[in-house]
Amino acid sequence: PLIENPSCTGKWPESKVENTSGKPVMVLLTQSWCGACKNLKIQITKGTMVNDVMPQFEVVHIEGDSGTEWMEPGHDYVPQVYFYDVKGNPMVDVVGMVSDYQHFFSGDGDLGEAMQCVLQRIKDGKPSRQSKTSIWGSSAFTAIGKSGFMMSIENQFMKEPPTQTGIWPNSCIERASET
Repeated sequence: PLIENPSCTGKWPESKVENTSGKPVMVLLTQSWCGACKNLKIQITKGTMVNDVMPQFEVVHIEGDSGTEWMEPGHDYVPQVYFYDVKGNPMVDVVGMVSDYQHFFSGDGDLGEAMQCVLQRIKDGKPSRQSKTSIWGSSAFTAIGKSGFMMSIENQFMKEPPTQTGIWPNSCIERASET
């Protein structure tokens, strides 16, 4: 369900969103000219992971310049996704796989896993942490490869860490098979 006229006070990570639904909130920021934004919206629409958990969230989708008021300072890219708990507090530790673009989710798979993580943390009664650790790992990021490309690799959805072939920027990160 989409929130009509969403209200947010403060800047991320000190922001708070008005939420009385009892559901967590996902904020999606996009631009009409952005190819990655269009791709993410198509994957959300056609994918299964996000659609399976979407009814359990309140969703704010902001396209255009008004989305900049929701952005964390210094994160001037799109698309971006932010999560808030059922009380409207920011879930600062639920971030994407790339440390420099923590609010970037590339598609149905990684966004769906983040949404599942949010729901699991709420179910387990785990409060929003105030540190920026990735759902993909522990409190420390792990360097992968000689390039210094940083990402964390441990996640409740991953049985093994991903592997990297090549050296950044001509590298590829692949997840271990889910067996």
